[in-house]
Amino acid sequence: MGTELKKILENNKEYGFKTFYVIVAYVKSSGVKHLKDQINAFKATNGYTKAVVGIDQKNTSYQGLKLMLSLFDEIYIFHNDKPINTFHPKVYVFEKKNKKAILFTGSSNFTEGGLFTNYETNFCLELNLLKNTHKKIFSEFKQTFHNYSKTENISQKLTKKLLERLKENNYLFDETDTQFAKSIKSSSTKKYDKLFGNENIKTPTNNIKITKKEHSIRINGTFTKPTDFILVWKKENLPRSDAQQVQAGTAYTGNLKLTKADWSIDGNIIDQTRYFRKLVFNNLMWRKIRDKPFVESAQAEFHIVLLGIYIGVKKLKIRHKPSGESGQHNYTTYISWGSIQQEIIRRNITGRTLLLYSSKDKTKFCIDVN
Repeated sequence: MGTELKKILENNKEYGFKTFYVIVAYVKSSGVKHLKDQINAFKATNGYTKAVVGIDQKNTSYQGLKLMLSLFDEIYIFHNDKPINTFHPKVYVFEKKNKKAILFTGSSNFTEGGLFTNYETNFCLELNLLKNTHKKIFSEFKQTFHNYSKTENISQKLTKKLLERLKENNYLFDETDTQFAKSIKSSSTKKYDKLFGNENIKTPTNNIKITKKEHSIRINGTFTKPTDFILVWKKENLPRSDAQQVQAGTAYTGNLKLTKADWSIDGNIIDQTRYFRKLVFNNLMWRKIRDKPFVESAQAEFHIVLLGIYIGVKKLKIRHKPSGESGQHNYTTYISWGSIQQEIIRRNITGRTLLLYSSKDKTKFCIDVN
């Protein structure tokens, strides 16, 4: 992708494009620096540069935006403060007004990996803007760019002042190792300002039906949960740690924490230090895996449903560590995501609701995240 962009940018005297558009989820200086000379060459032909950039999951760097700010005529930062809605497009477009356009879209972010070293897939569409059908396609792109750059509270024009505020309030990562380490260390204690608003995005129905009598699940005819399965726990508004959505440079937990989550039995909130080990998973084959501190483990089959898609039956490990209570009644039991961790990361289930079902004999289970 980077090679294609460089070719057009540095040969614009031949192409004659007037505007270069970029809409990307993530930016790093490693990607921008490789196109710096070519962007300057494009601007020397009276070319105009404009971009919309995402900063979700703290994957855009301060250095990348700073370098971009010195090269682009207009940059807009798009960010919905609701963690379940990620800004994720990758589009690069050249326009010769009313004559021609070239549109690239695919998986390449404005990073060295995305443009040059990763395994990426992109699609190129050349448009003749004198043709009505092509003109309509390009008009739709222009409207999309306008929407992303002008959405109230969600989009803001990047300035030097905003760039510094984004850095100060922990929206960006710092590519300098020592600074980045400090920002991670301090991020848990420092209070940051929210610079963006949020908007509600309606999700489509996924044909999941849970009846009060049987808690029966049907997903597009693909999977029917056995009728003897019962709902044994629900966790709403899943945190980033459970969803494996972590800041750059932070290790994944790999686990789903089995907490109280306000789940009650006969009107009483569960004691999570006993409920999962002694009631939900008590019929499994548990074995000791450590003496000090004492840890035991079991394995069970789980039907996995993520956002309406049936993933299949997966064997997952459950671990119980009594000392995790630490005198503060913390959680002591957790499920390791194991083989489905990458699916969990890719689908970003932050903020979703997780339902845990058990067969009546407590040997098989179902996890449904919606």
